[in-house]
Amino acid sequence: MNAPQADDFISEADREFKIALQKSFIKNSCGRYNEIINAIKSGDIELAHRLAHTMKGNAAQLNEKKLREAAAIVENELKDEKNAVTEKHLKDLETEFTSVLNKYKQLQDDKETQTYSETDALEPEKANELLEKIASLLNAGDPECINHTESIKRIPRNSELKKQLIQQMDDFNFASALVTLNKLKI
Repeated sequence: MNAPQADDFISEADREFKIALQKSFIKNSCGRYNEIINAIKSGDIELAHRLAHTMKGNAAQLNEKKLREAAAIVENELKDEKNAVTEKHLKDLETEFTSVLNKYKQLQDDKETQTYSETDALEPEKANELLEKIASLLNAGDPECINHTESIKRIPRNSELKKQLIQQMDDFNFASALVTLNKLKI
């Protein structure tokens, strides 16, 4: 028997939240390394410091220790508006950043191609309960709605509407998401 893994002990909502963080990282951080480089080249050390700090925080949220450490080094070498960053620091940051970005892009591609069989689909009553719960979150402007993206994929309805709803929630466009959600009700 295999030893339990850390992911074996997290709830579906936690798993979905982790996926949402990964999606957000991919969507919002793709150009972050180049932004740091450009800020350094233009002499805007304060901006470069802030960008490295943000990258460090994002890496910590995702539990990406090597990226967090590389970003922390760059951040530290940019403190007090002094640039002590070396080519090695930047190369290490680029390597770790690219590695994490590729990892999450691959995970995202795998998740997006995942389809649910009819046996995995939610029963109409359960699907409507889920949609009502999400509607109340959307009405409240609660970003916790993002935690339900994997469950939305299990609704036995129009896959384009489901993708649209998930995208609108990811973009925090809750008013549009409510309209789309109502179209999905069974």
